[in-house]
Amino acid sequence: MKPSKNGPFRIALALIILILLTSCQPEPNKEETKEPEKPSEQEHLMYDQPPKPIKYTGNVFHSEQCQFKFNLPTKWKNNFIAIERRGKAIPTAEWETVFVFSPGGKFTQEEAPLLTITRLSRKAYQELRAQDGPIPGTVLKSNESYVWLGILPQSNPYDPNTPEGQKFQSLSIDYLILRSYFVP
Repeated sequence: MKPSKNGPFRIALALIILILLTSCQPEPNKEETKEPEKPSEQEHLMYDQPPKPIKYTGNVFHSEQCQFKFNLPTKWKNNFIAIERRGKAIPTAEWETVFVFSPGGKFTQEEAPLLTITRLSRKAYQELRAQDGPIPGTVLKSNESYVWLGILPQSNPYDPNTPEGQKFQSLSIDYLILRSYFVP
């Protein structure tokens, strides 16, 4: 048999068609093939399940993940739950601790933070400062590697005439007091 002049062309054309056909196949739905991710023990997803209690001794809260200590206001006793998770208040934050208003220390589906403390890398903080607009919160502590910001609520999320609104307001602290509670 005599070799065809179009043989290499046909082989190349067949390979191109094969590549195009396989690349045009729809990808399987990742949600169907992938098992749902379970949150790590250090992350608590607010609307899935109540957070695991975070231990503290006396009136000093110690965060191993966020690497800080905080003197808990006496008036907060049995009125908050602490949640530690990846940054949510500031997306570039590496970690945050949220002290959520929780009368009687019981978990609710609503997240009304009394205070959020975020830990950012120094680089992420510098980038945040370079953006237009105010920086959320106030600097509580910094070192060569990290900056810790304290973020207080801008307003009462409850109607001030309700028992929840009055209780939330009584537990509020301001930025000057916040700095005195943060342990360097």
